[in-house]
Amino acid sequence: MQKENVKPNFEFIALMASLMSIVALAIDALLPAIAKIGISINSLDATDNQLLITMIFLGLGLGQLFFGPLSDCYGRKPIVYAGFVVFTVASIICVLASSLELMIIGRILQGIGLSAPRTISISIIRDTYKGDYMAKVMSFVTAFFILIPVVAPAIGKAI
Repeated sequence: MQKENVKPNFEFIALMASLMSIVALAIDALLPAIAKIGISINSLDATDNQLLITMIFLGLGLGQLFFGPLSDCYGRKPIVYAGFVVFTVASIICVLASSLELMIIGRILQGIGLSAPRTISISIIRDTYKGDYMAKVMSFVTAFFILIPVVAPAIGKAI
């Protein structure tokens, strides 16, 4: 149900911003640790280790092709949950990875999992609001999304 004259509330904006920003957090929090991750999985070539960043984008692209239509068919909420399940399993694979290849597979799967909340959050905003209010919500969400790459490397270094 689209709302033309109902102002968006803070909780909705915060939730949508969080769903979109988790992608940036998953990418940027890894940046300070790439060298240490490479050492722990016996991959000393810095160029190969950068694939850990690149491959999440491959997963994001692939996942959008599936999760968008699935959310139209089965609803938004179950698909967001399914995406987080895929992301969680992929994160466990990454934690337990003993080689670069296994870590790359985990990162691709992380991207696939994260594509669900990223894609569906935009759909939820479009389903809920239209016109100026939709634009206002998207601008708030995007502003929050832009701040994450500034904060994420510090969080990643602390972890």
